[in-house]
Amino acid sequence: MFIIETIGKTYQFSRSMKEGIRNSQEVGIHANCTWIKGNPTENLEDLKETVAFMAWQEKLYAKNGTPPKAVNKRMFTLTWYPGTEIIHHPRVRQELNRVFGLNFNPTTHEPVCDEKFHQYCLALDDATKVLEGPDGEPLNFSDIPNDTFLKIRELVDSDRTLEILDM
Repeated sequence: MFIIETIGKTYQFSRSMKEGIRNSQEVGIHANCTWIKGNPTENLEDLKETVAFMAWQEKLYAKNGTPPKAVNKRMFTLTWYPGTEIIHHPRVRQELNRVFGLNFNPTTHEPVCDEKFHQYCLALDDATKVLEGPDGEPLNFSDIPNDTFLKIRELVDSDRTLEILDM
């Protein structure tokens, strides 16, 4: 683990994250990291650690003559796609049921292939967006409150990701 101070707060990151980015920079490889928000049990402080790493990466890039804008600060929203393993997490099934009305086989956790499942599949077009159920309820697997989750999406979409650190 290594500890850095970014924007007035101390954060810890794995050594492999830091060294991977530094080593890539040293040999002229642009490390285009990708990020996902909304994992089950993720809270705002967890997400701030991710954003703090982006801020650290910007500083490192600037020191090495790479424009800070080269750091990817976009985030995907965790989305369940049929056939992926995340369906075995109880929180994922619970939220898919609550927001989209999806039902699951209690033994296999496979979805019941009905009209609600079909409508959910039709909504799967962009992994950056927040999916919304028929009533406008956002699909959010994390422990981040929905209003905060949507504000985060707004900040990311308007290229103001680092402002998440101020939340």
